[in-house]
Amino acid sequence: MFNEMPQHIPKKVPQAVRAFTSRRIDRREFLRRLTGLSALVMLPFPVSAQGAPSSAFLQRNPAIFNEAQWRLLKQVQQHLFPATPDSPGAADLNAAPYLQWVIADPNMDEEITTFLKNGVQWTLETLQEKQIASFDALSEAQRESFLREIEQTDWGQNWLALLLLFIFEALLTDPIYGANPDGVGWEWLNHHPGYPRPTPQTRYGKL
Repeated sequence: MFNEMPQHIPKKVPQAVRAFTSRRIDRREFLRRLTGLSALVMLPFPVSAQGAPSSAFLQRNPAIFNEAQWRLLKQVQQHLFPATPDSPGAADLNAAPYLQWVIADPNMDEEITTFLKNGVQWTLETLQEKQIASFDALSEAQRESFLREIEQTDWGQNWLALLLLFIFEALLTDPIYGANPDGVGWEWLNHHPGYPRPTPQTRYGKL
Protein backbone atom coordinates (compact mmCIF):
# COMPACT_ATOMS: atom_id res chain seq x y z
CA MET A 1 0.00 0.00 0.00
CA PHE A 2 1.10 3.56 -0.68
CA ASN A 3 1.11 4.54 2.97
CA GLU A 4 3.71 1.87 3.61
CA MET A 5 6.10 3.18 0.94
CA PRO A 6 9.45 4.48 2.26
CA GLN A 7 10.02 8.19 2.66
CA HIS A 8 12.42 10.18 0.48
CA ILE A 9 11.59 8.36 -2.74
CA PRO A 10 13.89 9.66 -5.52
CA LYS A 11 12.10 12.42 -7.41
CA LYS A 12 12.24 10.91 -10.88
CA VAL A 13 9.79 11.45 -13.73
CA PRO A 14 9.04 8.23 -15.65
CA GLN A 15 8.94 8.38 -19.44
CA ALA A 16 5.29 7.33 -19.37
CA VAL A 17 4.49 10.48 -17.40
CA ARG A 18 6.43 12.69 -19.81
CA ALA A 19 4.49 11.25 -22.73
CA PHE A 20 1.21 11.72 -20.88
CA THR A 21 1.87 15.39 -20.03
CA SER A 22 3.54 16.35 -23.31
CA ARG A 23 0.44 18.30 -24.34
CA ARG A 24 0.26 20.52 -21.28
CA ILE A 25 -2.64 22.91 -20.98
CA ASP A 26 -3.46 25.25 -18.12
CA ARG A 27 -6.87 26.55 -17.08
CA ARG A 28 -6.50 29.84 -18.96
CA GLU A 29 -5.45 28.11 -22.16
CA PHE A 30 -8.24 25.56 -21.71
CA LEU A 31 -10.89 28.28 -21.48
CA ARG A 32 -9.42 30.21 -24.41
CA ARG A 33 -9.53 27.17 -26.66
CA LEU A 34 -13.12 26.29 -25.85
CA THR A 35 -14.39 28.74 -28.46
CA GLY A 36 -15.40 26.79 -31.52
CA LEU A 37 -13.85 23.54 -30.28
CA SER A 38 -15.06 20.40 -28.59
CA ALA A 39 -13.35 20.34 -25.21
CA LEU A 40 -12.82 16.62 -25.52
CA VAL A 41 -10.41 16.93 -28.45
CA MET A 42 -8.01 19.03 -26.38
CA LEU A 43 -7.20 16.21 -23.99
CA PRO A 44 -4.39 13.77 -24.86
CA PHE A 45 -6.13 10.71 -23.41
CA PRO A 46 -9.49 8.95 -23.36
CA VAL A 47 -11.68 9.10 -20.29
CA SER A 48 -10.20 6.72 -17.75
CA ALA A 49 -12.68 4.24 -16.40
CA GLN A 50 -12.82 0.87 -14.73
CA GLY A 51 -16.58 0.75 -14.23
CA ALA A 52 -19.01 2.81 -12.20
CA PRO A 53 -17.70 3.97 -8.80
CA SER A 54 -18.99 2.44 -5.61
CA SER A 55 -21.14 4.22 -3.03
CA ALA A 56 -17.91 5.03 -1.17
CA PHE A 57 -16.60 7.02 -4.14
CA LEU A 58 -16.30 10.29 -2.23
CA GLN A 59 -14.46 8.74 0.72
CA ARG A 60 -10.69 8.55 1.11
CA ASN A 61 -9.26 5.13 0.32
CA PRO A 62 -6.69 4.50 3.08
CA ALA A 63 -4.88 2.04 0.83
CA ILE A 64 -4.06 4.93 -1.51
CA PHE A 65 -3.84 8.12 0.57
CA ASN A 66 -3.42 8.84 4.25
CA GLU A 67 -5.33 11.76 5.79
CA ALA A 68 -2.57 14.33 5.27
CA GLN A 69 -2.05 13.32 1.64
CA TRP A 70 -5.80 13.36 0.93
CA ARG A 71 -6.23 16.81 2.47
CA LEU A 72 -3.27 18.21 0.54
CA LEU A 73 -4.45 16.72 -2.76
CA LYS A 74 -7.84 18.39 -2.46
CA GLN A 75 -6.29 21.73 -1.49
CA VAL A 76 -3.82 21.75 -4.38
CA GLN A 77 -6.51 20.76 -6.88
CA GLN A 78 -8.79 23.51 -5.63
CA HIS A 79 -6.00 26.06 -5.99
CA LEU A 80 -5.27 24.90 -9.53
CA PHE A 81 -8.95 24.98 -10.50
CA PRO A 82 -10.83 27.25 -8.07
CA ALA A 83 -14.55 27.88 -8.12
CA THR A 84 -15.81 31.27 -9.22
CA PRO A 85 -19.32 32.73 -9.05
CA ASP A 86 -19.84 31.48 -12.61
CA SER A 87 -17.88 28.23 -12.69
CA PRO A 88 -17.37 25.05 -10.65
CA GLY A 89 -14.07 24.32 -8.93
CA ALA A 90 -12.19 21.08 -8.47
CA ALA A 91 -14.15 20.21 -5.32
CA ASP A 92 -17.47 20.73 -7.11
CA LEU A 93 -16.29 18.29 -9.80
CA ASN A 94 -15.31 15.58 -7.28
CA ALA A 95 -11.82 15.84 -8.74
CA ALA A 96 -9.98 14.27 -5.79
CA PRO A 97 -12.24 11.20 -5.51
CA TYR A 98 -12.10 10.86 -9.29
CA LEU A 99 -8.29 10.92 -9.29
CA GLN A 100 -8.23 8.36 -6.49
CA TRP A 101 -10.55 6.16 -8.56
CA VAL A 102 -8.31 6.52 -11.61
CA ILE A 103 -5.28 5.54 -9.51
CA ALA A 104 -7.11 2.37 -8.46
CA ASP A 105 -7.84 1.48 -12.10
CA PRO A 106 -5.75 -1.62 -12.96
CA ASN A 107 -5.80 -0.54 -16.61
CA MET A 108 -3.89 2.66 -15.90
CA ASP A 109 -0.13 2.73 -16.42
CA GLU A 110 1.44 1.87 -13.06
CA GLU A 111 4.25 4.40 -13.56
CA ILE A 112 1.67 7.17 -13.93
CA THR A 113 -0.38 6.19 -10.90
CA THR A 114 2.72 5.75 -8.74
CA PHE A 115 4.01 9.16 -9.84
CA LEU A 116 0.67 10.77 -8.99
CA LYS A 117 0.83 9.33 -5.47
CA ASN A 118 4.52 10.14 -5.01
CA GLY A 119 3.91 13.75 -6.05
CA VAL A 120 1.52 14.24 -3.16
CA GLN A 121 4.09 12.92 -0.70
CA TRP A 122 6.93 14.95 -2.26
CA THR A 123 4.82 18.09 -1.90
CA LEU A 124 4.22 17.33 1.78
CA GLU A 125 7.94 16.76 2.26
CA THR A 126 8.71 20.08 0.56
CA LEU A 127 6.37 21.86 2.95
CA GLN A 128 8.15 20.20 5.87
CA GLU A 129 11.57 21.17 4.49
CA LYS A 130 10.41 24.79 4.36
CA GLN A 131 9.01 24.46 7.89
CA ILE A 132 5.48 25.22 6.68
CA ALA A 133 2.88 23.63 8.93
CA SER A 134 0.45 22.86 6.12
CA PHE A 135 -0.64 24.04 2.70
CA ASP A 136 -3.87 25.49 4.08
CA ALA A 137 -1.86 27.56 6.58
CA LEU A 138 -0.65 29.64 3.63
CA SER A 139 -2.45 32.61 2.15
CA GLU A 140 -3.68 32.32 -1.43
CA ALA A 141 -0.69 34.32 -2.66
CA GLN A 142 1.71 32.15 -0.64
CA ARG A 143 0.11 28.99 -2.05
CA GLU A 144 0.60 30.29 -5.56
CA SER A 145 4.22 31.12 -4.81
CA PHE A 146 4.82 27.68 -3.29
CA LEU A 147 3.34 25.84 -6.27
CA ARG A 148 5.24 28.05 -8.70
CA GLU A 149 8.41 27.11 -6.85
CA ILE A 150 7.86 23.37 -7.12
CA GLU A 151 6.79 23.90 -10.73
CA GLN A 152 10.41 24.87 -11.42
CA THR A 153 11.47 21.31 -10.61
CA ASP A 154 11.17 18.51 -13.15
CA TRP A 155 8.92 16.40 -10.96
CA GLY A 156 6.80 19.36 -9.86
CA GLN A 157 6.14 20.58 -13.37
CA ASN A 158 5.02 17.15 -14.54
CA TRP A 159 2.99 16.41 -11.40
CA LEU A 160 1.05 19.67 -11.56
CA ALA A 161 0.41 19.17 -15.28
CA LEU A 162 -0.87 15.68 -14.58
CA LEU A 163 -3.20 16.95 -11.84
CA LEU A 164 -4.65 19.52 -14.24
CA LEU A 165 -5.21 16.94 -16.94
CA PHE A 166 -7.25 14.78 -14.59
CA ILE A 167 -9.19 17.80 -13.29
CA PHE A 168 -10.19 18.51 -16.89
CA GLU A 169 -11.15 14.86 -17.29
CA ALA A 170 -13.34 15.11 -14.17
CA LEU A 171 -14.92 18.22 -15.67
CA LEU A 172 -15.86 16.45 -18.90
CA THR A 173 -16.65 12.88 -17.94
CA ASP A 174 -20.14 11.45 -17.75
CA PRO A 175 -21.54 11.65 -14.19
CA ILE A 176 -21.96 7.87 -14.22
CA TYR A 177 -18.23 7.71 -13.41
CA GLY A 178 -18.61 9.77 -10.23
CA ALA A 179 -17.15 13.10 -11.31
CA ASN A 180 -18.98 16.04 -12.90
CA PRO A 181 -21.99 15.43 -10.58
CA ASP A 182 -25.33 16.30 -12.17
CA GLY A 183 -23.40 17.46 -15.24
CA VAL A 184 -22.23 20.63 -13.47
CA GLY A 185 -19.19 20.86 -15.76
CA TRP A 186 -21.28 20.32 -18.87
CA GLU A 187 -23.72 23.01 -17.78
CA TRP A 188 -20.89 25.49 -17.26
CA LEU A 189 -19.42 24.69 -20.68
CA ASN A 190 -22.87 24.64 -22.29
CA HIS A 191 -21.93 21.18 -23.51
CA HIS A 192 -24.59 18.77 -24.71
CA PRO A 193 -23.38 15.16 -24.40
CA GLY A 194 -23.83 12.74 -27.23
CA TYR A 195 -26.46 10.05 -27.08
CA PRO A 196 -26.90 7.38 -26.07
CA ARG A 197 -25.04 8.12 -22.86
CA PRO A 198 -23.38 5.21 -21.04
CA THR A 199 -25.52 3.05 -18.78
CA PRO A 200 -24.39 0.69 -16.02
CA GLN A 201 -24.32 -2.02 -18.70
CA THR A 202 -22.53 -0.02 -21.42
CA ARG A 203 -20.12 2.12 -19.39
CA TYR A 204 -16.36 1.90 -19.94
CA GLY A 205 -14.99 -1.29 -18.46
CA LYS A 206 -18.11 -3.25 -19.41
CA LEU A 207 -17.79 -3.10 -23.19
